[in-house]
Amino acid sequence: MPYLVFLDANVLFSKILLTIFLDMAELELFSFLWSDEVIKEVTKNLKLKGVNPQSVDKLEESIKSAFEMGEVEKNDYKSLEQSLSKADPKDRHVLAAASIAGAQYLVTFNSSDFDVAEATLHNVQVIHPDVFLSFLYTNHTDQIVESIKHSRTRRTRPAQTENEFLDRLRAAKVTDFADSMSSHTGQF
Repeated sequence: MPYLVFLDANVLFSKILLTIFLDMAELELFSFLWSDEVIKEVTKNLKLKGVNPQSVDKLEESIKSAFEMGEVEKNDYKSLEQSLSKADPKDRHVLAAASIAGAQYLVTFNSSDFDVAEATLHNVQVIHPDVFLSFLYTNHTDQIVESIKHSRTRRTRPAQTENEFLDRLRAAKVTDFADSMSSHTGQF
């Protein structure tokens, strides 16, 4: 059974991380859990960043269609959200949705917005994307290398060499994972 993983908006906002996480989920390396609130936050911020609104809308539709089974409905987590007192008020919905969905991991760059004890009480481990990707790499090396190969080779505008792809991973603050992948140069 794959890991149950809720991805925070700040992870999905990075184009390269969005690509590799969705590719890994498509390959069933983990089950991608999401809420409409998180996806709306991503799309709003992408549009504010100047990304073509039609492309952003298409991305939203694609995520919702491809990972329909991973959606966590607001009505399902609304009452839990109101009871969370230690998480940052703007991020309570994220922990509530992850908990109600049975997520093992809540992957976020903003771990300080979540109280470890409160998350643990709800059986959710808050984890940095670099730590989570490194965990997947350690436990599923061949599948991760294959997934990264898929992610890199489908990036054609512009096409990227392995080293350029690794540099993008490092710029996205997943340096340990990028360092692990660098030992597979020539394979992805």
